[in-house]
Amino acid sequence: MVAECDAGHPAPAKGCSCGVHVWKSVKKLLASPYAPRNHEIIAGVVAGAGRFFRGHEGYWVAERAVVLAFFDDGYPSPVREVIPGSGIMLPTKEDAARTYNVPIIKYSEFEDFCDDYDLVRF
Repeated sequence: MVAECDAGHPAPAKGCSCGVHVWKSVKKLLASPYAPRNHEIIAGVVAGAGRFFRGHEGYWVAERAVVLAFFDDGYPSPVREVIPGSGIMLPTKEDAARTYNVPIIKYSEFEDFCDDYDLVRF
């Protein structure tokens, strides 16, 4: 994914919400207001590239990111139709993992996963 800003400047930019926002640790993610609290939020591991800066609360913001894994957060994705009777189902976390061709990992596996990919955690 590549971040763009509607304000017309390159993303990310300090003082603007543009960019790909990423928590540097599971602990920071789970303590944040953006932690998964139900099936509607899917969190995972990404690698960032391009322009970036470090935020003040344990996160960083990047211009580009690629999904490397999704977290098994314990919230199962419901299997339901987009519109009743349509036969078109909402995607599940498992569908997203297949689409991105990435694993679903436990929060406790985060550090080892990052070590396996030589990911730097700011």
